[in-house]
Formats: sequence, C-alpha cells, structure tokens
Amino acid sequence: MTAHENPVDYLIRRCGLTRVAFTREYKFGENHLLLVAQGRKERPSPRLEAALADACTKRGLSAGAELQEMYGTRDLQQAFQEWRSEQRLMARLPQKVQPGTGSPMSRIVKHFGSIAQTAKALRVRDIHVRTYMDSERMPQPLFDAFAETFWGEHGARALVEAQKRYFKDKGRKR
Repeated sequence: MTAHENPVDYLIRRCGLTRVAFTREYKFGENHLLLVAQGRKERPSPRLEAALADACTKRGLSAGAELQEMYGTRDLQQAFQEWRSEQRLMARLPQKVQPGTGSPMSRIVKHFGSIAQTAKALRVRDIHVRTYMDSERMPQPLFDAFAETFWGEHGARALVEAQKRYFKDKGRKR
C-alpha cells in the first residue's frame, strides 16, 4: 500500500495535533519535526517514536493499528523508509547532469536551487549533499537515495564516476 503522507505527520494528524502543538507538548526542537517530515532525517528517533505512541494512546488510538491501516505495517521505521523510497521516485531530477562549472553534484544542487532543496528532494540529510559537492566520495545514504530515483543504481554510479573525473581533472589544472 502506498501513502503519500509522511507516517510521522499522519500519526500527528490522527491525534488531532499540529506539528507545532506536538513539538511543544513533547519538547522537540523547532526544526526536528520539519526535517523528519521532509525526510531529511535518516529515521524517526526512538524518542519520537515513543512520543507518537504516547500521543496516540492518550487519544485512544493505537499507533501500530493506525500505521497498519494506512501503510500496511505496524512498524514506524518501515513505514518511514517506504515513504521515503516512494518520495524519491517522484524527485524531479534532471534527465542528466548538465554541462557547466563546478562539480556534477554542485550542478545538481543548482538545478534544485539550494542544498536544502536538494536534500528535501532526495530525502537525505543536508550534510550528505553539502559534503559531496566538494568531494569525490559519495556518502552511502546519498548513493542509496540516487539509486532509488528514476536514475537507478546505474545513474548513481555514473554520477560517482563523473564526480571522480571532475576532481581528477581539477587536480591536473592546478
């Protein structure tokens, strides 16, 4: 079963709360839920998972049953990972990396407009995008994200090779 809503947001909504209200009630940092909602965290933390279960219980709901009905699993982590994979398939990546200045990854960031927008589209942490712009070694979570897009593993490997070539050529020009 596919669901386009992030399972964390879904459970918060089912509890009749907003992210802001949930954040205040359970004392999370201001940006924490935003980053989870955008898929820019690797996974919901155990503390978040416990808070969601508590919020559901207080309102007479079962977090597991709610997830089972919407996502086909009682496991928040699995529902979140499947949601992220589904979202990555919808990422509006360019058909190919356009020629230009900067590393291939920096040109992808330019396509999306910013590091944060790129991370949001690929459902990865900003640091993975930022690091790879200036490096020839792709972080595994970023490779996995590209492999789950329409580019597939072949496209992810092609980006790795293009990035390596860029830095090899850049080294020669100094």
